Amino acid sequence: MRTKKLFISILVILCCLSIPCNATNPFEEDRIEIPAAADNETTAEADNPVTNESLEKENSLWQDLKKLYGPLGKRFGKRIIKNRPELEQERHLEGYDDLEISIDGDNYCGQFAMSTLLKGMGIETDPQDVYTETNPAGIFTAPPIIVEHLRESGIDARMKNKASIADIAKRIDDGKPVIVLVDSGSGIPHWVCITGYDTDENGKIISLRMRDSYWGTSGPHTMDVDKFEKAWKSPLGDSTLSQLADYSNVLIDNFGKIDPESTPIYPGDFSSATEDNMASGINDVVTGWKNKSIPKVISGASKLVLGLPGALVGVVSNFAASNSEKLVRWGEKQKAKGGMGNRILGKAAVAGGKLTNTIAKAGKTVADIWSSGTSMIGNGIKKLGSLFS
Repeated sequence: MRTKKLFISILVILCCLSIPCNATNPFEEDRIEIPAAADNETTAEADNPVTNESLEKENSLWQDLKKLYGPLGKRFGKRIIKNRPELEQERHLEGYDDLEISIDGDNYCGQFAMSTLLKGMGIETDPQDVYTETNPAGIFTAPPIIVEHLRESGIDARMKNKASIADIAKRIDDGKPVIVLVDSGSGIPHWVCITGYDTDENGKIISLRMRDSYWGTSGPHTMDVDKFEKAWKSPLGDSTLSQLADYSNVLIDNFGKIDPESTPIYPGDFSSATEDNMASGINDVVTGWKNKSIPKVISGASKLVLGLPGALVGVVSNFAASNSEKLVRWGEKQKAKGGMGNRILGKAAVAGGKLTNTIAKAGKTVADIWSSGTSMIGNGIKKLGSLFS
């Protein structure tokens, strides 16, 4: 048992991706229904039961790893619905606010979001079955797993890393909800289904409307666009893992209904191929084992074993890129201080940071190429297995 846990921990450190969602925001542990009021958003931080000291203690790689496999339990955040002035405009998809989604399990934010999208688009769905089929162990649901299940259910879903608010608005305007990955608090990623947005009198988006298993369990939740963009850009927050994984503005796009299909050969995004391969590999092994699916276990194992070289290069490259940017910013500050010594030191730091960033990006590209091939091999095994199941 100890060997198994050590093996899993090493894989997680290397891929840095088996990250829980549907986690609790430590600032908001009670489920509280808030009536429509624009000023209520400030109450979440005012009721913060967690001290800064405890948050600092949690900001370590070991604490991040403990979050990966520890039980999350059923906890809920505060739902916010805002009254809009007459000049503001609402663009909300109909039929999503009152959807009833019930799942008995742990860490099921991805399954809640998928069930919301499927049921809202008129596809008969049992949320509990979605959970059993895609995440019976209650671990992080990797983006490719969500894409796979949606396509198998009849939705033309595609993943996009580093998407934009415009991408979301375009799809909502087409009458289709999308799924995104955000930080639900303290660097804990969380899947939500976006069902609308609000604009000011000039047409500028000022808030997003969503259904999810944390804020929007019993109804729609409204989040100001500034807060949303910050949570969406860094779904891992400021955690140690955020320096090792290149997930940012992750979008599961929705191009409408299609004929249900089996596992796509490559359901991910190239810019996050390393992260996607390892995360989906862990999902496949765990889910396959729980559901007694040998092809899925073999698929996941092949991704993890064959993808290990790419994961090592990718993690190092992401870490180098993250810190090279900090070095460049420090160098610019040194130059701004004036004086020959500060200018020389600042220029050297900026040059070194830019060079490191260039090398890191090249390394990540190599890692993503390797991981893409590994992912296609693993998915090919799973697809072949599905033909005989």
